[in-house]
Amino acid sequence: MLSPESQSNIPDLHALEAEVFLTKQEMEEFMKLPRKEQERQQDKKMKKLKDLNDRLDQMIQEAIKTGHTEEAQKLKDQLEKEIQELEQKIEIIETPTEDLKIFQEIRGGKLDNFSKLKTITVEIVDILIKKVDVLELDNLVFLSDTVAERLSECPKDICLDGLSLLSDSTSKYFSEHKSGLSLNGLKSISDTVAKHLSDNQGSLGLNGLTLISDKTAEYFSKHQDGIGLNGLTSLSYTTAKYLSQKTGKSIGLYGLEAISDDVAKCLAECKSAPSLNKDIEIQVNKFKK
Repeated sequence: MLSPESQSNIPDLHALEAEVFLTKQEMEEFMKLPRKEQERQQDKKMKKLKDLNDRLDQMIQEAIKTGHTEEAQKLKDQLEKEIQELEQKIEIIETPTEDLKIFQEIRGGKLDNFSKLKTITVEIVDILIKKVDVLELDNLVFLSDTVAERLSECPKDICLDGLSLLSDSTSKYFSEHKSGLSLNGLKSISDTVAKHLSDNQGSLGLNGLTLISDKTAEYFSKHQDGIGLNGLTSLSYTTAKYLSQKTGKSIGLYGLEAISDDVAKCLAECKSAPSLNKDIEIQVNKFKK
């Protein structure tokens, strides 16, 4: 639990903590249900956890905006871990019937429905790696470390836009990946996740991020392939300074709505010209030498 001082600095903390606690109790009862009833309720439970995670992201961003960055990070680490543990409990439930049918199709060589999978196993990943050009797995809402490790060895592009949460441990495997990785469903990431992803040797799709820390920007500046950050609507001077040092392929920043002249000057000095919308590009071009 956070200190009372930290709690008082973050809006709605008590309400969210209480809801996570109640959800944990609810999950204990859920795990006692018969298997068929668990399967029937599985999607509903996972949606509830996804909604909790989305609200956590919103609250963290509000806390950061009000200057409570340290308290917000402590809260994020605490509740993100608890929510992920609940997701893992749901994930170990027997694979949904529809996925079992698709697994059987894939084993038989029929690949029409693989992108509809909500769960996946290492066995199925191995088959798909051999059979498809791009692993479009945007309906997955959870990724175990075992599957992530196998995916990291895949030499092809991977789309995981259905993930709303990526843990530090899971992201570590993707530091070894050598092709494109799309994670546009992530609303926020830790600096550790950013470090791991920046070591990936392919392009990164992170267009769901609406806010990044200066440290994350520093890590991204060292990534050699392209990065999609089109969900960012503004940049601080320090963040822009780090991003301006990026070499290699460019960064997508089409979502920027308003920037200061100092930020525009940084972007004008980018070693790898960012992709900007027309209005921002005009402002940046004024400072190009």
